[in-house]
Amino acid sequence: LTETNKLAGTDFGDFLESSSIDEIFTGGDGADIFEFRDGSGNDRITDFKPGEDKVQILANVNNLSISTGAGFLGKVNDTSDGALLDLGTDVNGDAHSILLVGISKEDLSADDFLITYL
Repeated sequence: LTETNKLAGTDFGDFLESSSIDEIFTGGDGADIFEFRDGSGNDRITDFKPGEDKVQILANVNNLSISTGAGFLGKVNDTSDGALLDLGTDVNGDAHSILLVGISKEDLSADDFLITYL
């Protein structure tokens, strides 16, 4: 049994944080920030708006050694469902990712990614 959380924002800019289980995010209107750290699971964002919303990622997440928006943009691949950002594997060997539903890599820029440090 796989547990999945569904998290929804409001008509305003929201801050939505991923946990260690798979989640489906819908930010709603406003400039939303979706945050991801080590071991965040395989998540989906259903309504990501490039140039408005942001994906906030912990620098060097899951030991990827990436600390720039351009670096994370380089980990995005197009799929039939949208742009898939590979967040690497954690210490247990579990893979983590973010799917931006209905978005293609060419829609994105390095500015769509915010980098945080602990």
